[in-house]
Amino acid sequence: SWGDGTIAFTGAGASGDINATDRTYAAWTWLEDAAPGMSVVASISHTADTPTNIAHGLSAVPEFAWVRATSTTGGGYVYHKELTSKTGNYLLLNSSAAEAALTDAWGTQTDTNLIIDALPSATYVAYIWAGIDGFSSFGKYIGVNSADGPLVITGFKPALVILKNSDATEDWLLFDNLREGYNGANDYLKVTATTEGTNNYIDLLANGFKVRYNDAAVGGEGSNDTIF
Repeated sequence: SWGDGTIAFTGAGASGDINATDRTYAAWTWLEDAAPGMSVVASISHTADTPTNIAHGLSAVPEFAWVRATSTTGGGYVYHKELTSKTGNYLLLNSSAAEAALTDAWGTQTDTNLIIDALPSATYVAYIWAGIDGFSSFGKYIGVNSADGPLVITGFKPALVILKNSDATEDWLLFDNLREGYNGANDYLKVTATTEGTNNYIDLLANGFKVRYNDAAVGGEGSNDTIF
């Protein structure tokens, strides 16, 4: 349950997912309509290969979206403006797989609607973001095969960084400024794993982040695209 900016877990959570005894958890939360550039739309009825317009109210073209089926199983489809095709490629949030192709998975996004098309028939919930100066940023960088990796300028100090090598089978990585909060020990979390990793993949900076590790997970070892 939640209210007034507080989240309360009232179940035992014996499976360990959210509330098991003696486990430490991390949570990143947005308050809809209060967080700029973010929209949540539920109960979206979609038929495959029929365009569905999802009104998002952002007054900007979506740059990142997670569309999760609620009537079937699965981790949901990810739209990102920097995938190889803005209409024909997608990622899966619960998978380490590289971007995959699906003709007309998405429509051409607009400042009023997120458009899904060839995604499977289901009822969906959509979490939709557009970049806001000083608050959020979405883009990609190209790996340089060096521990002296790319410098990514966001224009603000990130509190949360999510990375995915979209060209390879690599996990989604999450970094934040609270669990460790200092450079040299920015432990990461993986969407598909249950423990922290300890490689210092990135430094969090006042105006963005810097890649500090030559590993395929963050686009190193080649010229792969990594989205954020």
